[in-house]
Amino acid sequence: MDDKNLIEKFTEHRKKIDVLLEKFDYTFANYLRDLIKNKNMSEVEVYKKAHLDRRLFSKIRKEKNYMPSKQTILTIAVAMELNLQETGELLKFAGYSLSRGIKSDVIITYFIENKVYDLFLINDTLEHYKLKSL
Repeated sequence: MDDKNLIEKFTEHRKKIDVLLEKFDYTFANYLRDLIKNKNMSEVEVYKKAHLDRRLFSKIRKEKNYMPSKQTILTIAVAMELNLQETGELLKFAGYSLSRGIKSDVIITYFIENKVYDLFLINDTLEHYKLKSL
């Protein structure tokens, strides 16, 4: 491939990527804020129910490039009583997913599918199986 073809290909792909990146400003924090609003909850209610530190929750909401851990996101999902699809979308926005190959994910999925949103019960169960709690 000559230099001219390479430059044309690069330009063609760059234009398509630029279109994709125009929507990149919609961050995890934006998605979480909209989700909280759609669930008719307050941010205070969410971080208290999730037993998260106010400063950490503030960091999640305000720092554009901050990505919380998977455990933190799952804690928020349980606190908000999200269904499995909503939990999956929230995780996906941060680059995570629930896996059938990870024991803790299987347990958390079980509780979400059965609409059991008790963080203490979930953590006790995870600890029973010697897994990291939320």
